[in-house]
Amino acid sequence: MDKQGVPEAQDEMQKLMKEAVVMVRGQADRMETDVITPMYDSYQQLAKDHPALAVFALVFTLLSIVPVTCFLLFSAVVFGTFVVGAICAAVAAALGVCAIAGGFLLFTLSLIFGFAIFVTSTYILVRLGLRLVFHMHSEEGQGLGVWTQESLAFFNLTSPPQYQSSLGDRRGLLAEVDHEEADDIKVEDQRVAGDGSSDEWAAVDHHPAEPRIKLEDAPTTSNAPEPPNFEAPALT
Repeated sequence: MDKQGVPEAQDEMQKLMKEAVVMVRGQADRMETDVITPMYDSYQQLAKDHPALAVFALVFTLLSIVPVTCFLLFSAVVFGTFVVGAICAAVAAALGVCAIAGGFLLFTLSLIFGFAIFVTSTYILVRLGLRLVFHMHSEEGQGLGVWTQESLAFFNLTSPPQYQSSLGDRRGLLAEVDHEEADDIKVEDQRVAGDGSSDEWAAVDHHPAEPRIKLEDAPTTSNAPEPPNFEAPALT
């Protein structure tokens, strides 16, 4: 593949060189046809009509070639120098202005960085303080040790503490109390609707604070007075 690619590259280079030569030759022929030939014809006609003027023009042209060439070269050098110098000066001035602006930007970023550190530190202190007050003075707090673990976990220095809040226990106790109160209300309603002198209702006691009714104090059939026995008169 490499051996085949080298001849192709050489052929392409030769083709480009031939095209360049043809183009230069064409430009030279065009200049000769459009400029040199008409000028030479004009000079011959001038020499025939005005020989003295033709000599003067020839001498002046030959002598002015050197100064004109020097002037053109000097102008090109001066123009290039001033252009390059102006570009360098502009680049230097732009870099200086950008450096000043960069210093101002760095100063501004430093102030913003300090303010961000201050705000972050304030947030951390306030949060840790509030959590400390919560753990030390709240009913659901877990104490100083849990606060320490929680603070270390906030900075990713340890794993978060595993603790259970007492809120669920309190809710469970409140639910049990409500359930007992509901049972007491149902029993009270049944007692009001039933017979108050019955032994069954007297024996049931859902309120320990109330005096308990003793069964032995209730009237029985053995202690109750017997009703008089009236015998019917015999028929004779």
